[in-house]
Amino acid sequence: METYFDTPLRNADDVLKVKIDIINKSPLMEVFLNSISGLLAVVDEQRQLISINKKYLELLDIENPEELLGLRQGEIINCVHAHEAPCGCGTTQFCRTCGAAVAMATSLAENKPVEKYCAIQTNNRGKAEDIYLQIKCEPIVIEDTRFILLFLHDITKEQQRLMLERSFLHDIKNMIAGLSMANYQLSRGRCNEEVIKSVDTSTRSLIKEVELQSCLINNNMDYYKELIHQVCLENLFTDLASIYHNHPVRNNRTLTFHRGEGKTTLNTDGAVLLRIMTNMITNAFEASEETGIVDVYWVREDRSVRFTVHNETFISEDNQLRIYQRNFSTKEEPGRGIGTYTMKLFGEDMLGGSVGFSSHREKGTDFYISLPI
Repeated sequence: METYFDTPLRNADDVLKVKIDIINKSPLMEVFLNSISGLLAVVDEQRQLISINKKYLELLDIENPEELLGLRQGEIINCVHAHEAPCGCGTTQFCRTCGAAVAMATSLAENKPVEKYCAIQTNNRGKAEDIYLQIKCEPIVIEDTRFILLFLHDITKEQQRLMLERSFLHDIKNMIAGLSMANYQLSRGRCNEEVIKSVDTSTRSLIKEVELQSCLINNNMDYYKELIHQVCLENLFTDLASIYHNHPVRNNRTLTFHRGEGKTTLNTDGAVLLRIMTNMITNAFEASEETGIVDVYWVREDRSVRFTVHNETFISEDNQLRIYQRNFSTKEEPGRGIGTYTMKLFGEDMLGGSVGFSSHREKGTDFYISLPI
């Protein structure tokens, strides 16, 4: 049987029944299952469900636990990847970067408690949802049989709040700083065209940022009002250079801009394009070595303009599979996993473009957005 990660083997029905009986007859497990206020599941070494508490059943909106016994976690919560391989949850390419799968495998291999974060895409009755879980695995032996106590904490809302603080509040702070400087100049009687333009630009950017964040929080594009206008690509690069001139994420790294040839204007929503480009550049800086180089290009193609951000670092094949998944990040901490997701969402759903990437060990990584002329 083929697997990309963990064992594909499952219990025979009679073996599964024996394990279920062991847990059902254990006074210790009865206390655990009835006293834990959070989500608790008991799985065996094949990662199959042996028992589950009422809180978890309520979350799943299931009354009879017997219909779940023997299933694996991805199959229970309807992970979109759970059935992409013949042997199910734990055996697909995506499972290699699944926090729950890695936590269970590590806990069994090292026989110790393991805690991980897990970003999961689910599909329940046709409704897609991104959830973010904190997973803790605790190995336990009962009647010479090894099990795992699986504690799950749904921190999706906390993740949204932390992402809001990390991205939105940081951007708002920079915009307000610009408005504050313009206000200072106005208070000194310096009411020239440049100051007025700065106030107007910062105010509109502030409004647009609030709308974009509303889209992300509510997962609904209706919160954003598109403003298509003629964007000067030279001005776009000037704005990006200004943003990262003293940006802390840049550190000692080099940022280089390469202008294309031909017409230098594009009809699009400049605020959204700027947001996408800053996400690409920030991610490139974070992925680069301390003295690395980030290159930004734009080139005209037949009927489009293509913007590319290049860095010298390779993205592993496993992480490439999940690069655009909401909440997924190579950094194991809450508040991450929104940058690449928003690139795809805003670039394609809002601007009608094409967003993609390529990554090679020898050439490094390119993220791009191609927009129609």
